[in-house]
Amino acid sequence: MRRKDYGVWQEITWAEYWDLVVTIGHGLLALGVEPGDRVSIQSENRPEWLILDLATVAVRGTTVGLYPTNPAAEVGYLLGHSGAKVHLAEDQEQLDKALDVAEQTPDLQHLVHIETRGIVGRYDEPRLQSWTSLVELGEQHRAANPGAV
Repeated sequence: MRRKDYGVWQEITWAEYWDLVVTIGHGLLALGVEPGDRVSIQSENRPEWLILDLATVAVRGTTVGLYPTNPAAEVGYLLGHSGAKVHLAEDQEQLDKALDVAEQTPDLQHLVHIETRGIVGRYDEPRLQSWTSLVELGEQHRAANPGAV
């Protein structure tokens, strides 16, 4: 797999990809995701989307995909009716939609963002964390609970 970082193509081997899937799976377990829980993703196509999707399946959860073009009202409906526990937002635009409808999403416990631009230092939201912090949380959980994913 390849992805572009700042205009430069970076390669990810399948072994690295799977290792990250397992690490993110551990991150989900550390967040309290249990079998049957829903994890929503609102992002353009990118490696993190696929990684979180497989990690969710690996911990026996269900992925709820949202289009980046969904307006806030639809995001509220989808998050509220799916009962998503964790939501991955690609960027500030997607995160703002989820935060705008927070009262409609009582089950939503964690908001994870991929991009940091416009987000870091702007929000006072205890449910918010970055993709990088989810990876770190997953690494810690994996070290303490090998084989859980």
